[in-house]
Amino acid sequence: MSDRGRLSQEEAAAVLAGATPIDRARGASSLRVSGFAARGPDGALVAVTPSSSHRQLLVFVSETCEGCRELVDAALTPALFGLGEGDELVLLLRGEVTSSAVISEAARRRCLTSTEAFSIFEVTSPPFFVLLDPRWTTVATEGVAWGVDAVRSAVLAAMRGEPRVEMTRLRTDEP
Repeated sequence: MSDRGRLSQEEAAAVLAGATPIDRARGASSLRVSGFAARGPDGALVAVTPSSSHRQLLVFVSETCEGCRELVDAALTPALFGLGEGDELVLLLRGEVTSSAVISEAARRRCLTSTEAFSIFEVTSPPFFVLLDPRWTTVATEGVAWGVDAVRSAVLAAMRGEPRVEMTRLRTDEP
């Protein structure tokens, strides 16, 4: 180092050679995109893997959540959530489904149960949504699903390349 506190060209090159590049292909969230195991309405094990070609909107709901009803009903028409042709909408329940009515409705939609998905995406309570976009290595956008319109607004912003987090995570394990 020089007497002015500057690195020589060789020292600077050595520092740059050992540096880790900043991931510029990030969504708005710090959560990494990840696959997970789930069960279908028939109880069969299903692997949900991140797509390399289309967006996946994960909508976390509950049998007892009144606010989830609108989301479940709208799930038959993914375009209502701002999704395009070929994009995928998956409804996710946390654990065992006890209602036969819910099971029969789930069979009409892509509805799965997965405690693992709730854990991986740090969902503490429905209604919640997570958008996975193949352009980014982290979750594109996420937040409380205050209704179909709120989810659509966040999805469309992310699709325009303006992803934003719709809620704040209070964490102590990140800088």
